[in-house]
Amino acid sequence: MLQHVRFSRRLWILAAWTVAGFFCFRFFSINTQNELTNEKQVPTEKAPDTDHSGRHHAHEHSVLWNDAATILETCSLAHIPGFTMLQNVYSINGTLILVSDNGSSLPIPKHVISAWAKVPERRIYLAEEPTHHRIRVVDRATAIRLLGLSARRLHGTTWLFNEPLAYADDSAVLKALRTHYMQESRTGSGPSYLPPRRLLFPHIPIKQQHALPGLSTTPRSIFPSIGIGFKEDWYDYASHDRPIVFDTLVLLDSAATFRNPRILQQPDHSLLRLEVLSPLLAFTPLSNTWWAPWRKRLAEMIGFMESKSNRLIISYVFSSSDHHGKLDSTTHDSLINAAKALEQSHDLVFHVVDTASTNFIDRLRLALSTSIMFGPTGRSLMDVMWMPVAKRATVIELFPDDYLTAKQYHVSKVVGINYQAWRGSRIIEMPSITNETYSELLKSTLQRSVDIEKALRDPIKLDIDKFVQHLVACVEAG
Repeated sequence: MLQHVRFSRRLWILAAWTVAGFFCFRFFSINTQNELTNEKQVPTEKAPDTDHSGRHHAHEHSVLWNDAATILETCSLAHIPGFTMLQNVYSINGTLILVSDNGSSLPIPKHVISAWAKVPERRIYLAEEPTHHRIRVVDRATAIRLLGLSARRLHGTTWLFNEPLAYADDSAVLKALRTHYMQESRTGSGPSYLPPRRLLFPHIPIKQQHALPGLSTTPRSIFPSIGIGFKEDWYDYASHDRPIVFDTLVLLDSAATFRNPRILQQPDHSLLRLEVLSPLLAFTPLSNTWWAPWRKRLAEMIGFMESKSNRLIISYVFSSSDHHGKLDSTTHDSLINAAKALEQSHDLVFHVVDTASTNFIDRLRLALSTSIMFGPTGRSLMDVMWMPVAKRATVIELFPDDYLTAKQYHVSKVVGINYQAWRGSRIIEMPSITNETYSELLKSTLQRSVDIEKALRDPIKLDIDKFVQHLVACVEAG
């Protein structure tokens, strides 16, 4: 009897646990189903491995299309001859392919890039119009035949400088950043498509990059994560049969600038134009503040600290290794002695900077603090673009008797620095050089049949007394 009672109790306990388990199971099942139902209603972001149309791919470094209707077309974001910003640019075996069923919506190829060739026994390069081996504009159906149905994708923005070393200079970053400002409003945090992912120099070998530190050192200072490639790296892109596609491509080519119909109003003199004009003349002026954030970023990256002293800094900049644009030895020594006397009499700081023997970062730090910079015409003055913009911030370019160039004039103009050209004993007024009128400077040079190579080799002589008087006037003007 006792055993029967114990068995009955166990049976009731087991039944109770079974019922409780059943209700617990139902409760959690309903809640789980509700959670799953609610999760389906939450919007999700696109996966990172999608192309511009939103289609998913197995690998984010590939772009696939099924037919001509689905291949991504090339889009022009901004363009003036020599400075072009495009989306979805294809390249196969070194040829740039612009894809559009409406070819008139894209820039004219000869206004985008040039075919550069070295002129025998001269440092000057001849820039010819590009052939189909350099760049092509094709419709979608032709693109399929040329490219196939896939391409390797290069994410982000790529800067491509289509120039040889002879016509490259330290203003590469300035030109590329100014190009971005063509397609963006001047409000908010600045232009989109920044920072760039990579910077390519297809015509400059790796071993030559140190000839111009601004080609690699400056971009890395402003954009620490940027990848930089040279001629050998471009060959790696161009030597494969499989195409690549650039998300966003900024193309810069100084020779293409001078094919602008608004500038080219005379028979072709490409060599001379490249010598005396600047591609930056194509840009309209911006507010002087546009460049300030980039100057500030460079200063922060190289550890520059603004001096608390109010003493004005003047810098005489030249290159002892350059065979062009040099003061003769007597003028050089007399100018230094006169400037040192000015340093004592006006309580300022005077620096003599030989760019051939000065560390590039030290040059940048000095430019960031210099208010007045002067020196012979040439690449050494390019550091002027980092000078602080102020009322008396001035660059004075010294010229020989038979040569005049507007390159430094336009660099100074773009960043908001006062520019002066000096020859012998006086300031010479720069001719008006705009997109509307052909350069009087170029015309006069053509008419006089100046031998530019000889003119640049001739030593520069100055009237030291008059030049120092002019320096005093610049100092006291502030």
